[in-house]
Amino acid sequence: GKRSWSFRGSIIASFRPASGAPWPAGAGQAQELRGEPKSGNKHADGTEFAQFDLEAPSKLENIFPRDTEIELKLYSETFWEAMQDWLYEGNEELGSHNQTFSRAYGHFAGAAS
Repeated sequence: GKRSWSFRGSIIASFRPASGAPWPAGAGQAQELRGEPKSGNKHADGTEFAQFDLEAPSKLENIFPRDTEIELKLYSETFWEAMQDWLYEGNEELGSHNQTFSRAYGHFAGAAS
């Protein structure tokens, strides 16, 4: 199954409000916006990036107006898919976007972040 959102040949790994603006107070926890693995936080807070899982678009709509600019962290779709194939041995039923991001960070120590 599909684990991540793609955009113009890239995987959207994570996002945050544009221009260094902070998340609204409590939004990370209220919307279950998972922090990036390197943050060490369960939920995104302050100006941290949140993982862009499959539910991210609906979570964003609950926090911001549709015309709000966000900053994206993108990875090559080819790289991401190869990493998932390696992590899950080609089994499409295993893993999720957040698990892929966490395991990749653990294996590669953030080299791609």
